[in-house]
Amino acid sequence: MSNLKHDSTFGGGDDEPAAKRQKCYNERKQISLSDLFRHIDRHRPDAARAPQVPRQRRFGDDENFFTLRMEHRSHPGPKNEERILLFRSDKPGVVGKIVYTSSLPKKKKGAMSDGKELEGMAQAKIQVLDLKSYYRGMDLGGLLFHEAVNRLKQRYLLENCHCQLDAEEDIRRHNKLINFYEKLGCSVKPRAKIRFLNNNDGETYRSVPMQIAIGENSRAESVGGMNSMLGQNGGFLPVEFLDSNGRRAVVPKEETEYSPSRRLEWLIVEDEEKKGVIFCTTQGHKLFATSDGKLFVANSSDYDDTGCQKQGDHTKMTSSIFTMSNISDGFGDGMGEGAEVAPTPPNKELWLFQTCHGSYLSADSKTMSLSCTLSPHFWQADGTTLTIRCTKDTPPRRQHYRQMWSKQSVQFVRDMREKYLRFELGQRTLRDALDAVKGVKRYPFSVVNDFGPSLRSFCFKFADVARIRGHPDWFQLIALIAELGRIVSNSASTSDNYDWTLTSKSRVMGCVPSEHTNFSEFRNLDPDRDNNQYNTNQGMYTDRCGFENLLLTWTGPEYMYHMLKHNDTNIPQEGLMILRYFQLTDWFCHGNDNYESFASDEDLETRDMVLSFYHLRREVSDSFSCDEELSDEDCQKRWSAFYQEIARKYGCDGVLNW
Repeated sequence: MSNLKHDSTFGGGDDEPAAKRQKCYNERKQISLSDLFRHIDRHRPDAARAPQVPRQRRFGDDENFFTLRMEHRSHPGPKNEERILLFRSDKPGVVGKIVYTSSLPKKKKGAMSDGKELEGMAQAKIQVLDLKSYYRGMDLGGLLFHEAVNRLKQRYLLENCHCQLDAEEDIRRHNKLINFYEKLGCSVKPRAKIRFLNNNDGETYRSVPMQIAIGENSRAESVGGMNSMLGQNGGFLPVEFLDSNGRRAVVPKEETEYSPSRRLEWLIVEDEEKKGVIFCTTQGHKLFATSDGKLFVANSSDYDDTGCQKQGDHTKMTSSIFTMSNISDGFGDGMGEGAEVAPTPPNKELWLFQTCHGSYLSADSKTMSLSCTLSPHFWQADGTTLTIRCTKDTPPRRQHYRQMWSKQSVQFVRDMREKYLRFELGQRTLRDALDAVKGVKRYPFSVVNDFGPSLRSFCFKFADVARIRGHPDWFQLIALIAELGRIVSNSASTSDNYDWTLTSKSRVMGCVPSEHTNFSEFRNLDPDRDNNQYNTNQGMYTDRCGFENLLLTWTGPEYMYHMLKHNDTNIPQEGLMILRYFQLTDWFCHGNDNYESFASDEDLETRDMVLSFYHLRREVSDSFSCDEELSDEDCQKRWSAFYQEIARKYGCDGVLNW
């Protein structure tokens, strides 16, 4: 893996001034957990639509933001009782605790399950492990257990310690608590006598004696890491990493320097002294990044927070401190003077987690694994579910959609149709148009200045995949030319650099936008929102009017649809419908009932094919890399061998009016 270099170049759209992008990057500031996990205002219309994640954490149901902290208390006496308490930062009272006693070795013999003698072993007993129900499901009970094990290991450093506990569980939840303790390294005592208890609450409980050996080569070693939440100079919260598809992201097993006995649960910890955050597991290990881009989980005693590896042959620099930065949507002056600025909802804000080596925390959606990258990767935090999700969103992309919401209206679309549907821009063949987008970036919303793969290479790649998968030839043709509307971008950009030719998620104009429409947080910028003719579900349309009669946002694919129809091509109607609707995700991805009422029978029959095209394009886009850039010769070979004849078949091989 090549050495990482600090990359402070913050890219944007093709026509965006570099100074403006750099300004956005430099506006980063160091933030605390209270900023990262600002809870959602439930009075907002979109507050109830928190992202669906595998496990719903509900800290966000509280009115106030809080973090957690831990405290150790000793009660000297014959029993030598100790307590580790879990508190909230915003109110008094314990939300979780573990109470245990211990004593020095006794000269008493007895057999453990593995045949070892108890003689010479310190004795400990966990009396209570309790966590309020509101805080369960995030392994905070495991964290309390880990902290107690660590304290016992430190106290009886020279002796092994035999620790006992009673797992007391409701008989209707048979073995649930037993399994929990077994995952922590405990085992049921051999020949143990199980007691059945009635606590005068109408429920019957069973009490199962369990044990764990704490010391060298014991099962407790897997949970006995050296990192502790006790004495931290900042608060912490449970957190779950998600990839861009909302799936749990993990550290690859080969990057974990121990064998965890259970699934890793993460904590995000404020480090006020070092002005950053640390990611720890509830088992006491930290997430480290090295200077060459490696990301791994290890015992914190083997590595410095910001320094060299302490043990082994390697001398690579490591760091567990991540600088947390909030990035603004736009660049301050992209909306024009006096423009209304929509506040960004907390769960839509973009964040960066950067190491001291200049690399950035990321989550690979293909492998669902955490990684470090040279280029910035953004995250969105949800205070309701305590998740951070690696997103494909970037500040330039959000800026584009913000402008799209503020510009696109019924009148805007009609004006664009009046201007561009005269097709007076000039004449060009599809083959020439493909060469024209050779100098256009495939992804215009990149945050690095590298050009990356061209749009031309992507067009041929998409068509190749469609051909290899056996899709109809007209389907392959649409894949090849769907984004060629970008060639009119020079005449399309508005005074504030809004470029409608960019392939963007579209929506139906002239009626209330779908609740699920893309970037709906900007809907208050919609120029038509106060127009009584357009602000109902039906808007200016009638039932079953057909999608052909709908006014869609003005985009590059929308222009290509009308251009191909104007030039009397022979592309089947299904192909033209795919071209026009493949970005209307409100219809085929979210099942919008409003749009469904507009659909004709022909629209409904085409829906599955539109969805297939959309998913295939997304698959190709996700897997497309710089290594797949095609030369002029490569493109010409593909055109001559496969697509020229298809274009001729459907009347697209000649000169077209644009």
